[in-house]
Amino acid sequence: MGISILVILSCFLSSFGLWDYPIFFFVLSLSPILFLLLSSTRFSFFPIALLLISSLASKGSYYAEPDWAIREDQIARVEGIALSNSDSKDSGRYGFNLYLLASYDERGSVFSSKGVVYVSSGECDIRYGDRVLISGRIDESFIFCDGIILLRRSSFNRLLSSISAGARKIFGYSPSGVLSSLLVLGSSSESIALERNAKKGGLSYLIALSGMHIEIVYILFSLPLFFLKRRMRLLLALPMLLLFAALSGMKLSLIRAILFRLLLMLFPTGEAFTLSYIALLWLYPHSLMDQGAILSFSSLGGIIALSGYSEKSLSFLPLPVFFKRGMALSIAASSLSSILLISGFGSFSPYAIVFGPVAALLVSGYLFLSLIALLIPQVGSLLPYLYWAIESVVSKAAAMPSLASYFPLIYLWMVLAIGVVDTHLRR
Repeated sequence: MGISILVILSCFLSSFGLWDYPIFFFVLSLSPILFLLLSSTRFSFFPIALLLISSLASKGSYYAEPDWAIREDQIARVEGIALSNSDSKDSGRYGFNLYLLASYDERGSVFSSKGVVYVSSGECDIRYGDRVLISGRIDESFIFCDGIILLRRSSFNRLLSSISAGARKIFGYSPSGVLSSLLVLGSSSESIALERNAKKGGLSYLIALSGMHIEIVYILFSLPLFFLKRRMRLLLALPMLLLFAALSGMKLSLIRAILFRLLLMLFPTGEAFTLSYIALLWLYPHSLMDQGAILSFSSLGGIIALSGYSEKSLSFLPLPVFFKRGMALSIAASSLSSILLISGFGSFSPYAIVFGPVAALLVSGYLFLSLIALLIPQVGSLLPYLYWAIESVVSKAAAMPSLASYFPLIYLWMVLAIGVVDTHLRR
C-alpha cells in the first residue's frame, strides 16, 4: 500500500500545477525509502533514493525551463537535437521536442543554450536524435518555426525513415491505413475522425502508444518461442520491442513499459515500478516534464494499487470474465490518471470504463493484423472491417457526456463504492 499512497498523493498534488512543476515525480521519488522501511527485500533502495533525490533539483531545473544566455528577441536561430519524432496535430501543424545545444544571433555569434523546448512547425520529417538548425519566433519554452535545416541524421535513423515510408505505402492513406500508421509508427500525416472521437470518449490511450501496445508486440514475436522459458522469450523479443519503440520516436511511455517488463523479471512489482521510473529519469531526464510519461506512470500505479480491489468489486456482475477484468483495469487506471486528465485537459469521460474493454480487444487485434500486414500485405484487406467495428464503439463512447467541474465528487463516490462492495464481499 506504500506505493498506492504515494501515487495517489502525488496525483492530487499534481492536479494543482502538473504541467508547471513535476510534483508527481518528486513525490514518487520517495517510494524507494518507503520500500526500504516497509519491505523485507534484501536490495537496499536507500543509496538509490539519495542519489535520485539529490539529482532531481539539478536535472529537473535543467530541463524545466530553457536557458538561452541571451535575450529571446536577439535569437535568430537555434541548434539542437530532436527528442521525439515530428507529429501532426489537429491544428495541421507539426511538433516535436528539442534539446538545446546552441543559439545564434543575427550576426552569427554562437551562445550556449540548455534545456528543452517544444517546436511548432509546418509539415516536416524529423526523427528522434536528428540534429537540426531552426529559425523562428521564440516564446519562452516554445519555438514557432519558420524553417528547419537537417544538420545530421544517423544511419539508423535513415533506416527507420525508410521502414516508416515503406510501412505507410503498405497501409495506404485510407482511414484504416491511417489508424495502422498511428498504432505501428506512432504518427500519421493525416487526421481521422476516429482519433478525435477517441479523445472525446476517453479512449485515446488505446491509440496513443503505451504499455498495452508493447504487450501485443511482445506476444506476436514471442509466440514462435513458446517452448522457451519466459525470461528467455523476453530477451529474444527485446530487439523487436526496441525497434517498435524506435519507429515511434522512442516515446517515453513505450520505454517505460519496456523497462518495467525487464525489471519485473528481477524484482517484485512495486520495486520494478520504482526502478523503472529511476531508469527512465536517468536515460531521459526530460521525462520529468513529459505528459505522456506522467500519465503512463499514474495509470500503471493505479493498476498496481487498485486493480485487485476493483476486480473483486465487479465479481457479482453477470458479464464475461475478460469484460469484467477489462473494466477493473480501466477503473484502477482511471482512478489516478483521471485527476491528471481533468487538470491537464479539462474533462474526463467515465464511460470509457464500459467501452474500454471492447475497444481494447478490437484495437489489440487491429495492431496484431497491422504488424502481420507488413510481412503479408494481403492481410491488410481485413483491416477496414475491423476499423468499422472500432469506429462504432469509439463513436458511441464519444457521444456520452464528459465530466469536468463536478468530477471530484463522482471520483470519491467511485472509490468509496469500490471499498464498500469489497468489504461486503469479504464478509
